[in-house]
Amino acid sequence: MLSTHIDPDTKSAFTHICDEIGLSPSQAIKLFAKAVINHGGIPFDVKTKQANKQT
Repeated sequence: MLSTHIDPDTKSAFTHICDEIGLSPSQAIKLFAKAVINHGGIPFDVKTKQANKQT
């Protein structure tokens, strides 16, 4: 069992997208966990925001 705290806005947006693709939030999190295992790490780049010409 895994528990996490997610702010209400993030949870709502996540749940809405999961519903749109036919997954429960729990199923989506399980898919993410499997992707991390298969990839050997986070399956996308995790980095800080980079300054651009406007900032």
